[in-house]
Amino acid sequence: AGLIRSKNTVNYMTKSFLDFCIASLGFWAFGYALMMGGGGAAGFIGSEGFFLADFSDANLVSWLFQMVFAGTAATIIAGAMAERTKINAYFAYSFIVGAVVYPIYGHW
Repeated sequence: AGLIRSKNTVNYMTKSFLDFCIASLGFWAFGYALMMGGGGAAGFIGSEGFFLADFSDANLVSWLFQMVFAGTAATIIAGAMAERTKINAYFAYSFIVGAVVYPIYGHW
């Protein structure tokens, strides 16, 4: 589990799992709409389709594919933040990465 003490391995693995779940929740709520939704400000980001509203069933496959990458992007940084941050800040970061950071780069 990277450069953490062995006594914190289970804690790190649990955080990584929850990190993926929270980032995926943020991507479901806001991220996919920012990434693939239409009507954005000059094409920079999308501004409609939040909570997967107004997307067809065919878009769910695309959402699932991109959601895995959004969750993974949030989990990569987990090793650098291990044993250094409080749990609330850690999960807030996870949500922001899944909801805002990854979708903007993915839309590009």
